[in-house]
Amino acid sequence: MVDAYKFEIVDVPPEAAVFVGATCGHSEIGETLMKVLPQALDHAIESGVAPKGPPFARYLCWRPTDCEFEGGFTLPHPIQSGPTVTSGVLGGCRAAHTVHVGHYSGLREAHGAAMEWIEAQGLSVGGAPWEKYVTDPEEVPNADEWRTEIFWPIA
Repeated sequence: MVDAYKFEIVDVPPEAAVFVGATCGHSEIGETLMKVLPQALDHAIESGVAPKGPPFARYLCWRPTDCEFEGGFTLPHPIQSGPTVTSGVLGGCRAAHTVHVGHYSGLREAHGAAMEWIEAQGLSVGGAPWEKYVTDPEEVPNADEWRTEIFWPIA
């Protein structure tokens, strides 16, 4: 599985971010993400700030049947949190990084490969992993061309 991905260690600068947290079953991540991302985006725009980069999902807790995650956007500068939207930081760490090309259904395999690679390097995980959805499926309908960056903070 590791051989399918090219990994590197990168220094990820801290970026201001706005996000909405959610808990859902593994099969509901995409659907749930499509509900929380517009909330984060609307809050940023209402605050007078346009997102700086593509949407992201940061996985806080992964259990056998469900997970807790945050979906949002990076911003050029911090803004105030809202009733359901949190302002915070994404990055500010060293991380194992790779790019998954293809449908989102392959992301679980990519994360497994990341964990294997980190262990093989004698490193340990140092925080919640996240994905940046570089390709917008509305602009690129062919899922074989979708690009998702994966980051795993390392200790």
